[in-house]
Amino acid sequence: MKDPVSFVSVENLSSHRLDFSTEPVPASAVFGFFQGERFSYEPRRKWVSKEVIQRAIKEGQLTDFDIRVLCLIGAFTPAFVNFRSLKELLLMAGGEDGEIKVQKLSASLCKLEQYNLTVVGKLESESDPDQRDRVIHLTVKGSQLVKSYGVMHRFNPNETIDAPTAKARAQTSMTIVNFLKHLSDRVTDFKVRPILVNKTVLDEGIVRPAGAITVDGEEFFFEVPRRGRFNWKEDLAEKLYRYTVVFEGEVPCVVLNCEDKQMSRELLDHLNGTADIHGFPMENVLFTDDLSLFGKGFSTCLYTFDGQGERIPLEIFDPEKKTYDDPSPKDAGKTPIAA
Repeated sequence: MKDPVSFVSVENLSSHRLDFSTEPVPASAVFGFFQGERFSYEPRRKWVSKEVIQRAIKEGQLTDFDIRVLCLIGAFTPAFVNFRSLKELLLMAGGEDGEIKVQKLSASLCKLEQYNLTVVGKLESESDPDQRDRVIHLTVKGSQLVKSYGVMHRFNPNETIDAPTAKARAQTSMTIVNFLKHLSDRVTDFKVRPILVNKTVLDEGIVRPAGAITVDGEEFFFEVPRRGRFNWKEDLAEKLYRYTVVFEGEVPCVVLNCEDKQMSRELLDHLNGTADIHGFPMENVLFTDDLSLFGKGFSTCLYTFDGQGERIPLEIFDPEKKTYDDPSPKDAGKTPIAA
């Protein structure tokens, strides 16, 4: 089996160029929040000992393919992944010669669950009974096994997850996957919920972005707000303030991955109205939304707004555009709104 660390590396995931430009755009945000939504884990399988798992690997009951799938899940922990993201990651990693059979991946996920290496989380909505999203997460044993293969990650088995948090974590993975598949070898690194610390500041000198993606040497930090969480706008503004503390004024670019463009506008208005509190320079804030990350529209998935609240798409991911401060010619003369 190919070394798991190499298999899940950015270099491997970006080495198999696939054309996702014609992919269909979902009708609605896959991980948008529904009113009355609940998150819970499906009942765990019976307890399985470490010895049983090791024997299953040795005897081939847990195959190389199963371990690759498990390590991909681990590479995105503590975020969640869904079936679609896993299938696309396997395609990009070249794990099955350009084709992933749905039945094979489904069988592998069932097997990992049976051996108590993963657990399935389900999102159900009172307002939409047909909405039953599934996300996949490691168990304690799954995390230990993945780490034994050298795929390091943060894992908290006692963490309490509500529906907005589950949606944000799942969208974080999907956002990273979309960047990997559309930008191929231009993405040189990604991190899931990294911890950024300024050790000279005691209480407020720490921030945990939802994710970080490095494109053409430029690191973008991502936040993934979801409706449904109490005070979600205020929490985001407070988090931006902590960026200013951690980076001591030299703040990075932060991309706010909202559910839709209307949510982006809502958040823009709130941040402009509280700029004297959070102190984050609005020229360093970019927006995207869940549906803008798919298909041909990805090249302008990042945007800001002008003084009238009109969306200004930034073509920074076209081949000739390398930095976020290089606006497209059609936007010349327009100034992103600032606090």
